[in-house]
Formats: sequence, C-alpha cells, structure tokens
Amino acid sequence: MSGCLAPTGGPSGTPALRQAVLADGAVVVRPPAGYCIDPNSLSNQSGGGFALIGSCASLTGDTSGVFVEPAIITLSVSLAEDGATSMDSAAFQTALGRGRILNAISRDDLNLLQVEGGARVPPSADKRHWRGLMPLNGHVLGLALYGAKDSAMVADQGMQLMITLAETIKRDSPAAGAVATPAANASE
Repeated sequence: MSGCLAPTGGPSGTPALRQAVLADGAVVVRPPAGYCIDPNSLSNQSGGGFALIGSCASLTGDTSGVFVEPAIITLSVSLAEDGATSMDSAAFQTALGRGRILNAISRDDLNLLQVEGGARVPPSADKRHWRGLMPLNGHVLGLALYGAKDSAMVADQGMQLMITLAETIKRDSPAAGAVATPAANASE
C-alpha cells in the first residue's frame, strides 16, 4: 500500500481498473480522473465488497496519464442492518473510537471525519486522514483516504476527493429499487 503514496510506482503486473461493481451490483465504483482501482484488492461478495483506489500512475507505473496527488483510498461495503449502523455524525465519531477528530462534515448522506492518528494509518502516510460513512441501496459504505505527509490530500483536497467519489458512486449505482437485496432474493 505504501507504494501508492510514492510519486512514482512500478507496474503491478495487472492493469488497473477504472470501474468496479460491488455488493451484487448495488454499488458501482468509478474513481475520479487519474485514480484507478487495484484489481488485486477487489472483493465482491454477496451483500458486500472491498476496493483499494490509488493514483493510476502508482498502480501501473505508467506516468503518461493524468497526474494527481498520490493517495490511498479504501472502500468497504457491507449490508446495512436495521438499527445497527447509525449514519449520525456523532455516532460515527463514537464508533470510530480511534484517533483525534479534527473536523466533522455532513453533506447529504455522507458523513466525513478528518482524523489524526489511529491504529491503521499506513507507515508512510500522514497521521491525518479522512474517514467517511454513507448509506446506499441497503448497504453501508465505509471510506478512508490517506495521503503522504503534509500533502494536500490530508486537508481540503482530500475532503473534496472523498465528496466527489461519494457523489460519483451514488450517481453511477443503480436506483435503490432496481437492486434486489440478497434477503429479497431468498424470499422469492
């Protein structure tokens, strides 16, 4: 993962992806320009999934494309359980339980926290990072963004990237009624 924060990277042997479908089609992930999905990170399970996003140049070693600030973005998707996951910003802060909250932002259905510290910060990353939580199509999306030390990604540019990614996921994913949940399929 730390290679995603380096200014240049090496080819991973597998082409990076510009789009992935997770959670049985309920969540479509298309990173902003210059960012790609590491295909080796993808996990698409019934009702959930995971993807790691980094700069396309870092993931492929090809520096001829769009230059973007290096960052590691993780996206995890899980089924929303009735009453088990609160989208309230204060509850999100409490559930996070690690690190010091520097900033809390609620925008539409997206709750963002800028956090300093925590147990899972990559060694080459700044201790400040972004965490996000968003409901979508009966699922909960957990987002995290890590940038290099003192980079714009740990400040407003990272916040804007998280907002853009969340808006794109919401726009590109099917409407809630168009996706059958695994529970709905089981009763048919």
